[in-house]
Amino acid sequence: MQELLREALAKDQGDLSKGLAEGQESCEEGRITKLLSVPDELSADAAEIIFGLYEYVDDADAIAFVYLEEVLYARIYDGERYLFPLPFMLTDDADAKSALINLAVYSVREMIPLIITDVPRDELDFLMSVFPHIDASAYEEDYDTFFVKVNNECDVLYEMPRIESDGIVLDEIGEADKEKYAELCRDRDLNRYWGYDVDVDNPYGDVDFYLATARREFEEGIALTLAIREGGEFVGEATVYGFDFRGGACIAVRVLPSCHSRGIGTRATKALISLAKEIGLSTLRAEILNENTASIKMTSKLMNFENTTESKTYFTLSL
Repeated sequence: MQELLREALAKDQGDLSKGLAEGQESCEEGRITKLLSVPDELSADAAEIIFGLYEYVDDADAIAFVYLEEVLYARIYDGERYLFPLPFMLTDDADAKSALINLAVYSVREMIPLIITDVPRDELDFLMSVFPHIDASAYEEDYDTFFVKVNNECDVLYEMPRIESDGIVLDEIGEADKEKYAELCRDRDLNRYWGYDVDVDNPYGDVDFYLATARREFEEGIALTLAIREGGEFVGEATVYGFDFRGGACIAVRVLPSCHSRGIGTRATKALISLAKEIGLSTLRAEILNENTASIKMTSKLMNFENTTESKTYFTLSL
């Protein structure tokens, strides 16, 4: 069975192992220490599960394996979506909860849904103890095995929320806002702090692109992006993103340059924190480029400083 697994690893060392390796610093507590290595001796149970995972290759377009800290992970692509079998613990010391959190971290970073396949009935309670929002569907031929979609607080929203606070309204970005929203997204000075290159993301300057992207990301549970309004006027955007499936997410706010120096950023951030609590989040994070000193100063008054790296400053807030 080891040769079978080594063959699969050699054939598709896979984006999973690469993605996990590249995300080592962001993966909680640096758990990722070994990549693409297989223990010399595997128990019969381990060999059986490896064989079971490998059999998916017959029905899948691609499969990737990775062995990390006594846990075997697999990621399957079936032509339409990525699926993850439950991580398999190769030793008694392996941490099943940490393994699931690793999958969640990977899913968030790659912006793909977290779908766990072939989950035994007796594992459902454990999954729910790690992730508060799951949809479990039994396979028709076997009601003891389930297909589980792990959801976040954005996934379970049926419509865009709205909140009003201190002269600020956060609500859905509409068609009437798309010109102003495109102006905001194309502003190069703001993009320095937002972390993307407008020329790469939207090289043809399509004004509909940004609104369509915000709507798609909401539908896919990737991000909740709302208009900031003052006096009925579109003045910026407020975003909740990076949902970690366990009640945590990141927040960010940006305001049109023509509307700076009116305290909008502070008031919008306060409103966004209130909204985050309303939709069920328990922990917020903010990560800000060190050169964005104004945003760091503002956030330090609303959230708790966590740490600073060479490039970013981090804040957290328990709700």
